[in-house]
This record gives sequence, structure tokens and C-alpha cells, in this order.
Amino acid sequence: MKRVRHSHVELARRIVETIRLQGCARGHHLTEQGLADALGVSRSPVRRALALLADAGLLHYVPKQGYFLARDGDALEMADPALPRTGEEALYMRIANDRFADRLSGSVTVADLLRRYDVSRSLMMKVLTAMAGEGLVERAGGQRWHFLPTLNDPDAYEESYRFRLLVEPAALLSPSFMLDPALLRHLRRSHRRLVEGAVYRIGMGELFEIDARFHLALGEASGNRFLAQAIGHQTRLRRLSEYQFSEDRDRLRASALEHLAILDAIEQGDMTLAARHMREHIRVSCELRPEFTAGPENDML
Repeated sequence: MKRVRHSHVELARRIVETIRLQGCARGHHLTEQGLADALGVSRSPVRRALALLADAGLLHYVPKQGYFLARDGDALEMADPALPRTGEEALYMRIANDRFADRLSGSVTVADLLRRYDVSRSLMMKVLTAMAGEGLVERAGGQRWHFLPTLNDPDAYEESYRFRLLVEPAALLSPSFMLDPALLRHLRRSHRRLVEGAVYRIGMGELFEIDARFHLALGEASGNRFLAQAIGHQTRLRRLSEYQFSEDRDRLRASALEHLAILDAIEQGDMTLAARHMREHIRVSCELRPEFTAGPENDML
């Protein structure tokens, strides 16, 4: 089986996001050069990413003509692209899940990790570098790495939500806040579909991505790079814990309704109301939390 490169999968996801935001219709012709220009990459990786999307059933290929959308761009919001999981992603999640379950100590060496996961050094370093870029680990002296605070115990979880109560309403009240109308419509469509029933059909990974896009978009719209950075970091930390949740779909539907109320207030220009809705949303969401259980003692690294 041909090895799939992580960069090609990531580019495929960026292409899907571009299609979603533009609301392209079924049958839309996707050109390599157009996507390369829009995404700031060369045509070669775009060609490979398009092939992955065709394999996943999102595009269809016509010889000598190129790639065409197999469904409306809006419908991709609720579709699982079925893109292959790369070695980097699989290892990233194994490490993250082990750390969340307390099967990894706060400080580890590369040699420790190589023995535990039985992977190549180059793959391990790619994953550690990616985790460092997302604020999950930092390099110490020599070959030792430290895990930074994450949401793997009740106190950290509570502190995270208290922090979010400070920064996310502040982002909405930022004097430079400006949410692109097209993005607002995109967010509204995706959440409306959840409320109308899709929340009971799609996977937890897709649900988290919709939630994450909402919070990240509002952080970016604040026009304050430090608020956006803080919201982005908290969103990445939540990814590690919220994958552990039992699937309370009724609560997730209610959460989508809360997001829609925030978007309504933004569209009306009532940012005080939007911030009030955000505070209440975060307060209620704090009640939905994973079980904090450590792994077996003899499995600790």
C-alpha cells in the first residue's frame, strides 16, 4: 500500500474547507492551478490532494477534464471525507490519549517514547514538533520533553473553563471585532443542519470540528492576535479531552442552538448580548466533562 503523506492529507482538508466556505455547487470544476494559487502551494501537492478527495468520494475525475464536486459544497459539512489517517496523526493521538489517561508522566525522553510506541525517530520527532507547535509539549535539555498543562484532571479542566469565561466574551467585545458575512453564513448553515438532525448522525470528530471552527472563527474575528492565540490554544487542548466524552447528542444539539443565538446577536450588532450568550454557553458546557481516570500503574512511562 502506498504511503500517504501527512502534508497531502492536510492540504486535502484545506481544499474541503475552501469548498465549504465558497459554497460551491455539485459539479463545480476544481482546477489545480486555481487551488494552488488560492492556497499558496504548487500544483503537484494539489494534484495528490485532489486524488485523495476523489478516493474518498467527494470528487469525481473526468479524464482530460479534471476533478468535479460529487456533491454540493454545503453538504460536505456533514460528510465524513474518509481521508486516510497518516502515521503522524495516529501517533499524535496515541501519545495524546496516553497523556490524558495519565499513562505518560509529565517529562519523557525520546528514547522512552521510541521504546513505548515502536516507531522511527524521524516520525517521533515530527509528532513532537507538531505537538510543540500546538503548545502541548516543550523541549527541555538534551532529548527530554515536558508536557505542558492540559485538561487531564478536574482542576485543570475547571481552570480552563474559567479562563475561557474571561477571554471568549472579551473577543466578542473587542473594538476591532469583525466577522466576515460569508463566514457567518457558513457557520450558521453548519449549525442549522446540526439542529435539524445531523447531530444524531455524524461522528464525534466531525462534531468537534464544527464546534472548533465556531470558536476559532470568533477568536480570529476579534482582530486581537493575543485573544485569537489564547482561544486557539484552549480549543486544541479541548480536542484531547472532548474525544473522551460519551456521546450526549441532546446536549450537543443544545450547544449548537447556543452557538446560533451568539451568531444572531453578532448579526444584529448587539455584541453585549453576544458576550452574555457566550458566557452562559461556556458555563453550561463546563458541566459536560470527561471521566478523569488514570491508566494502569504498571503502564506508566
